[in-house]
Amino acid sequence: MAMTDREIVTQIIESGNTELFGAIVERYSGEVYAAALATARSREIAEEATQQAFVRAFERLEQWRGGFSIAPYLKMIAHNTALSLLEERKRHHGVAPDNISLADQEYSLAHEQTLQRLEEAIARLEPNDQLLVELFYWQHLSTREIAHQMGLSESNVLVRLHRIRNKLKQMIDYGE
Repeated sequence: MAMTDREIVTQIIESGNTELFGAIVERYSGEVYAAALATARSREIAEEATQQAFVRAFERLEQWRGGFSIAPYLKMIAHNTALSLLEERKRHHGVAPDNISLADQEYSLAHEQTLQRLEEAIARLEPNDQLLVELFYWQHLSTREIAHQMGLSESNVLVRLHRIRNKLKQMIDYGE
């Protein structure tokens, strides 16, 4: 049986067995990269942010106070790292990529817990709804591309996304 993230982190902290962190990297590298890419919109920056996020998370393992999954914590670090890299690029080159918000979002336990509840709520969605969330929010496909890929109309994709957002809000707000 695979160890939970909490068990892995606890064992690393208690025993000093740093090789266990490889399981965390393997488990979440795709999600962390996707979070960095969504922020940076640059593969180069996303790759660098992903690497730095795992290093920073490892260095601060004792600060993680999350629940079952460390993924929200890693994604927040990747997001903030990508923002920092974008800001650094802006300072050195005088510009930042279009449509990028450089507002700094500090890590907080409350924010991590909200992300954790969101992740858990998404996991409880029907598989087709999970796919819609993945395609729209993580892969940033247009509604036209999603409609084509899933054999739906664009209006159906929009309606389903709206319903999914409402369902996720209820699941998070009311623990349904």
